[in-house]
Amino acid sequence: MDTQARDQAETLLLHAASAYGLRVGRHDVRRALVADSGAELATWAATHLVPETLLTVDELKLYTKLDKNGDVDRLAALHSLEEVQAVNEDDLTVAIHELERSTRSIMDQTERLGRQQESLRRIVATRSESEGRRCELEQARRQILEAENRQLADEVDGLSRSLDLRLSYLERQAIDAGPVLEQAISDALQSDDELLVRLQRRAQELDQSDVDDAQSMVDKLRDGCTRLINLTAEAIHIKMDTAYLDALMTTEESPEMDAAVTVDKAEALRQEIESLYSEILPVAQMSIHQQHLEPAMELVKERKGQSLDRTAAALTFMNDALDHLQGRLHSLGRRAEAHVSHQVACSALTSAARAEMTTSIEGAKQASVIRNPSPIRMQMHPADSRSRRRSSGVPEEPPLEALYRQLALSATLYEGDGKQQRATLAKALKLRTKKSVDVSHATQESFESSTMTHVRDAKRAIQLLHDSLLAETPFGLVHLADPGIESSISVLEQEVNKARGRVEAVDGQKSTAMSEKRRQFIDRWGS
Repeated sequence: MDTQARDQAETLLLHAASAYGLRVGRHDVRRALVADSGAELATWAATHLVPETLLTVDELKLYTKLDKNGDVDRLAALHSLEEVQAVNEDDLTVAIHELERSTRSIMDQTERLGRQQESLRRIVATRSESEGRRCELEQARRQILEAENRQLADEVDGLSRSLDLRLSYLERQAIDAGPVLEQAISDALQSDDELLVRLQRRAQELDQSDVDDAQSMVDKLRDGCTRLINLTAEAIHIKMDTAYLDALMTTEESPEMDAAVTVDKAEALRQEIESLYSEILPVAQMSIHQQHLEPAMELVKERKGQSLDRTAAALTFMNDALDHLQGRLHSLGRRAEAHVSHQVACSALTSAARAEMTTSIEGAKQASVIRNPSPIRMQMHPADSRSRRRSSGVPEEPPLEALYRQLALSATLYEGDGKQQRATLAKALKLRTKKSVDVSHATQESFESSTMTHVRDAKRAIQLLHDSLLAETPFGLVHLADPGIESSISVLEQEVNKARGRVEAVDGQKSTAMSEKRRQFIDRWGS
């Protein structure tokens, strides 16, 4: 006995024991399976303990209750047990979801069919109205074209005379404009020269010597203060020497003073005076700076600032004046260039107009009838002229009108500008794409429903056959009498798998097919 069969039998035995409340250990089950009769026990478990032959506890309770109430025979008589399929909770849930999805799909398809029917009815009515309006429009267009041709000839004559007068006026204006422009430029340049002369005078009036005078004055003040400091220091020194000598003389002349005391006192006084000599010069320098040099420096600085302010204001004024002159020169240059360009354009326009006016009026009328479409026709059909014909005489239908015709769109939709036509085509493309998607979804749903029907029928047949075999044979392995039936069942399972694979392939190819159709549409009509 192989390991897989032993494990399966062990699982079945343990599951059945736990379901029916039997206390059997895993070691006991393994020991029984390893024994000499383990192979027969495993075969018995695989045959009798599978869900097809062994009732669960709930099923046994339900069957016992129905049997006690006598409802088993009554229910068996009401229903054909051959047609009853074995279902579980998951199958019921899936069936309910499929039923709800099918119901929603049917309702959506019904609404789409109603909208498509209403759209088709409106398209038919619109097309009929468009055909009638088109005939009336063609008739009115021919009448308007004939009237416009007659009116155009009269307008050409009037415009030719008016154009001749305008050209003469332009020629005279071009001849008279030259001297006027030269005089204006001369006046402007003369005023600019006068302004430059005034600026030059203003520049000469600027006093550049103020800064030098201020610097020389500062130098002189510094020299004078230095000499004053030195003289002051020498005068103080002399005064102190004089006082010292007077003190010595007074001391010597006094009879009361002792000679030794007098010498010591004179020596101390001399040392004190000599110690004051080093402080005379800094004190004198500070006094002279505060009294004379600092006020003079403040005054010079103030004068120098005023002079610099006047100079900066004058320079700013001259800079603005020069910018103004430069702007005027650029403006004059642009005006002169515009005047020359205007004269050249007038000359070229006059030559072209004279050459055009010399052509034959009758030839122009015939050419306009043959080649020039009317403004109304151009407005109604902004594409190429619809009156083009091939060399064989068959009218050539423009691509845009052919596209509208093949799409079954109204003829009045392309009577607009390019933006309106693009919007119309985009809307038509969106509607047709939606319709294609709806049709593909309906086809897919129909295919899926038919496939599911066949699959359910096959599953029901297999279930009925399986149930009948289980009902009519004793417990044990069941083998069909005809081996060909088993092979047929295997072939049927393979076909079901193939059908499921084709369904998945169709789901994957839907988007690819839609993209291919869109690409073909763009390749054909995009250019």
